[in-house]
Amino acid sequence: MLEPLAESDQHVMRDKIHDIHLIYETFESLFTGVYVNAEESIKLLAELVDQSTIARGAIVYIDGFHDFSKQEQIVVHKLFNVASSVKMSLTLPEVPRSGESPNELNRFFLPAKTYSELTQILQAENLSWGVRQFAGGGRFENAGISMLEQFDDQPRGTKQHVGDGSIQIVEAVNRRVEVESVARAIRDLVRKNGYRYEEIAILMRDIEPYEDLLKHTFARFDIPYFLDDSRSMMHHPVIEFIRSTFEMMIQNYRYEPVFRAFKTDLLFPLHSNWQMFRERVDELENYVLATGKRSRIGQSQQIGHTQAPVIS
Repeated sequence: MLEPLAESDQHVMRDKIHDIHLIYETFESLFTGVYVNAEESIKLLAELVDQSTIARGAIVYIDGFHDFSKQEQIVVHKLFNVASSVKMSLTLPEVPRSGESPNELNRFFLPAKTYSELTQILQAENLSWGVRQFAGGGRFENAGISMLEQFDDQPRGTKQHVGDGSIQIVEAVNRRVEVESVARAIRDLVRKNGYRYEEIAILMRDIEPYEDLLKHTFARFDIPYFLDDSRSMMHHPVIEFIRSTFEMMIQNYRYEPVFRAFKTDLLFPLHSNWQMFRERVDELENYVLATGKRSRIGQSQQIGHTQAPVIS
């Protein structure tokens, strides 16, 4: 993606993109075969699965998916051809009708859409398939939860149900009290009812107002957790280092981007005393602010009998 942009007629943009391209190429060469992220591993699997002697003739089980990304769908498509059998579980109340588009407002839209897409692949490849339904397997231990699901599907005409305590509605004076009550309930479920933390999930419409409270409260209650939330890379030290480095060159080494680059800690020797270097950076920043210097602070300067601190 970077190569076509590097041919731009805009001189400054071309130089920036070229530098980023060189950084990225070096980064890829350093980590090729050493570190592979989730997206790259799926892409690599898609490229190699039909060459695998392990996959060829194997019985493959796929569970825990409601839908597949494009790369994942390519992997599944290839498995259909190389494996002797592929068994997949999808959470659906009934088998979707052939050729019928699933309703986007249906709670089971994603698995229904996945079923439709996979059957189209099987038909195109002239492969046979069958469906086995599992129902009534004791999914609900509490009648209240079962009644709640029925009410969600058909809110009108639902029979009145006498509560068994499996559903509780709690009103809290603020979010902090709400999160603390949830933490206490989780701790009681684990200590008194034999639950495991991995068996408990917290669902919410908007996670942002609760995120900091959850982190602080769960740490205080010693509750391990996984937060399913994407985080921005904008303030990652590597991104900040690249941005501030470009700003230094454009802005004649103004002190703001220079010290932002220093404070990422990526300019310090790897096996050195980083705390000592941080203190020297602080001393240099105080000197720059005290003397009113704004640019070209990368040069050695001496004024009267006062010399700028040196970082080395």
